[in-house]
Amino acid sequence: MLNEGHCFRSQVLNICNRGGRAASEQGGHLDYKSGSLETLKRIVETQHGLTLLPELSVLELPEEKLKMVHQFEEPQPLREVSLVVHRSFLKKKLIEALKQEIIASIPENIRSRKRSR
Repeated sequence: MLNEGHCFRSQVLNICNRGGRAASEQGGHLDYKSGSLETLKRIVETQHGLTLLPELSVLELPEEKLKMVHQFEEPQPLREVSLVVHRSFLKKKLIEALKQEIIASIPENIRSRKRSR
């Protein structure tokens, strides 16, 4: 699990329905915490643990490591990213260009999935 302060940590806790309670309150299993998704991946590899990862963090994994990745069944949890500005913000073209760059950087297979939903 990521350290406190990471937004993905709170989302994982919500998905797991743990609400941030300590391991001792959860039946005694161990929780490893890290500030890095790469460290969490290595813990899973070497210690045979489990973790949740954003899809973008596993896209470049080699085939043998992809075998350890399991997708959620439907309905899959998803994260929403919003670009919010004050309505009086004058640089609307700048915001639109930023939005288009963000969208363009998302892999096509993920973008097309959203359109189909």
